[in-house]
Amino acid sequence: MSRVLSLLILALAWIIVCVAASGCIAPAAPATMTGTGKEGGAVTIVSHPSGAEVSLDTIVRGHTPITLEAISAGNHTVRLALTGYESWSGSFFVGGTKNEMITADLIAQNICEPVTTAVSATFPRAAPEIHVEGYWEYPQGRVTTENPVPLVVHTEAFNTGSAGARAVSVSANFYYRGHMACWNTLSLGTLAVGGHVSRDSLVTCTLPLPISEDSLELKFENIVIQE
Repeated sequence: MSRVLSLLILALAWIIVCVAASGCIAPAAPATMTGTGKEGGAVTIVSHPSGAEVSLDTIVRGHTPITLEAISAGNHTVRLALTGYESWSGSFFVGGTKNEMITADLIAQNICEPVTTAVSATFPRAAPEIHVEGYWEYPQGRVTTENPVPLVVHTEAFNTGSAGARAVSVSANFYYRGHMACWNTLSLGTLAVGGHVSRDSLVTCTLPLPISEDSLELKFENIVIQE
């Protein structure tokens, strides 16, 4: 009996050696890891009204409503701009894959009230007397990141004097936070007695971005009259 048991043990050992030598035992498969989700966080931006241009960290990314994905971790700044409304800006923090939500209520822009400047002649003879008033606004389709900033100056001029003016010009000066930012000379042409002229002039002005419209003031100054 012990002889048979010994033979069985030897046979089993021989089989194990043979199988190992021939490579019949398959190695274990390496472990694999499957990632889930997208890298970075996401932010959904909604504005009232919609259609505002969205700039993320000064780069234009589209218009509201919009969802931006794969945003790197850290602090970010978003700016919204829509014609006829004050620009809006804010900041948010991305700490993982969480979807942030930003809702902005845009405030309708207050177009500058008409500014009137008058020049009165004190000559003993008949002379023109010119009154100029107007306002500024943004041109249609403007690019909010463009500098110098394009502006449309609407000018109304009246001759309330007793003589005609052969040529009239005026300086349209822009003041930003109390300091002159730029000036443009506008030609208003000929103004007869009781005459009126209306002009829309496209000008440019270098301003700090983003612009605070409430801090930008238009003044008509230095009216020049050629009789």
